[in-house]
Amino acid sequence: MKISDHIDKLSWSVADKLLYVIYGIVSLFQIRAMDAAEFGLFAQMIGFHTWIFVVSDSFALQNIIQFGANLNNRGKVNLFAFLLHSIITIGITLTILLFKEPISVFFNQPRLVEVAIALPILIILTVPRTFCLKLLLRDHKFKGIFFVNLAFFGLMTLITVLFLFFYHKLDFQLMIILYFSGTLISSIVGILICYKELIFSLKGEISLKTLTRFSFPLTMYSALYSMPKNLDIFIIQYFFSTAVVGVYQSAKNLFRFFEEGVNLANGLVYPAAVKLIEKKDNKGLNDLITKATSAMLFAYIFAFIILEIGLSHFIITTILPQQYFFAVDYFNLMIIAALGMPFMVLSFIIIASGKPETVFKYVLISLALFFSTLFLVGYYNEESLIPLGIVVFDISFGIFCFSHTKKMYNIGYRQLLRFFSDSIYFLKQKKRN
Repeated sequence: MKISDHIDKLSWSVADKLLYVIYGIVSLFQIRAMDAAEFGLFAQMIGFHTWIFVVSDSFALQNIIQFGANLNNRGKVNLFAFLLHSIITIGITLTILLFKEPISVFFNQPRLVEVAIALPILIILTVPRTFCLKLLLRDHKFKGIFFVNLAFFGLMTLITVLFLFFYHKLDFQLMIILYFSGTLISSIVGILICYKELIFSLKGEISLKTLTRFSFPLTMYSALYSMPKNLDIFIIQYFFSTAVVGVYQSAKNLFRFFEEGVNLANGLVYPAAVKLIEKKDNKGLNDLITKATSAMLFAYIFAFIILEIGLSHFIITTILPQQYFFAVDYFNLMIIAALGMPFMVLSFIIIASGKPETVFKYVLISLALFFSTLFLVGYYNEESLIPLGIVVFDISFGIFCFSHTKKMYNIGYRQLLRFFSDSIYFLKQKKRN
């Protein structure tokens, strides 16, 4: 795989991820204008929302990537995917709404009732956005993905500026208005961009059983894998407080830059891996794996070093008020997990090769380690060690995935250093041209 052959797609993907970076900076100013408890409550709503869509994406929407390449089945795959996507997301949300009182009592946070009431509206607004994004990803239309996300983040940034100008402070209710607005406009833009691909039909040889047989183990994996990323704040809420959740989430917002790097790599690697596996091109897979892993590893090590030596302290203490300063300690511990994240991308190689049960086993073990770690931190009231759960999960899962792919595709440790040689070769080629 030559990176130079994919510069256009890669450029739009990088531009898309830059939107996340820019909005990440905007979110710091949102946090600055919010009380830690208010932000903690909003984080819990987004945690529920994100986890629900992770589950639905893996069970419903991933079928669009896996089976949508066959034009004869595309309409039927789209129909099944959309129906499953709607049923799962709305169904889970209504369940949360139904049990809102017991949930609020269990976590000792009465305002979780407000979260449960707001969720159904947000879910309905998000369904078209996520469905259209998956169609665009299937066709590698990264330019379209960029503009859908530009509408999402752009409007929310504009509303943030207006709210701060008129109100000077933000709270949970204002953040709901902001998020609802961005999601609605993003869904509309998504429909306008990919309306020609919104083909629904019952014609085709593919069956619902085939789709669910593929997606069920992937869903089990994704649901468990995403728990430490999205539902850890509820464990923290149980042992500590909503204010602590808010401070911890502010550190996670910065850490999301690393997670978006993984999402970028997944979006590029998984579709390419599926094609190479279909062609039985093991050499191409070796190149794909080692190039992606090596590039990410060096980028993350560099970022880790400059953040640890003082950049994270400068960013947080410069932008956020004093009640969030402890986020520096959270973040500096949390970014140790970034060293394992380049290897986590390999889980999608294993899935693409038809072994989702292997990845499920790895994530189950890593999740057990995560829960054990976070439970002990909460039980012994070690507030400063809260991020240790994510660190344990990411590092252990990355080790498992690398060990498996190393044996499967004959990867040498030296190939993890190929970023240098590939970069030099690329620059020489550009100079010749």
